[in-house]
Amino acid sequence: MLRITTTGVADRPRARWQIPSSISPGEVRLRFRIDRGGSAHGIQLVSSDDSHLGDTCLAAFRHASPFPPPPKEIHYLVGKGILATFRHGDDL
Repeated sequence: MLRITTTGVADRPRARWQIPSSISPGEVRLRFRIDRGGSAHGIQLVSSDDSHLGDTCLAAFRHASPFPPPPKEIHYLVGKGILATFRHGDDL
C-alpha cells in the first residue's frame, strides 16, 4: 500500500478538513489520480462511516488540490488510481 503522507497529499486535505463536533469518529476512503503537476483528478468517495464525514473529507480534498508535484520516485503512480484512507477520531 502506498503511504501518501510522504508525498504531501495527505497533509493538505487534513489541514482543510473541517469536521463538525457532532460527527462521530470514523474512516473515509477516497480514490483519485494525480498528474505530473500535482493536480488531482477523478476524485471519488469510495466509502465512509458517516455520510457527513465523507462529504467534509471530499470537500477538503478537492480544496487541497493541486498538490506539490510528485517526486520522481513515485512517477510510476502518475495517472494511476490511488486509494487513500482518512481517519477522524483519536482511537482510529
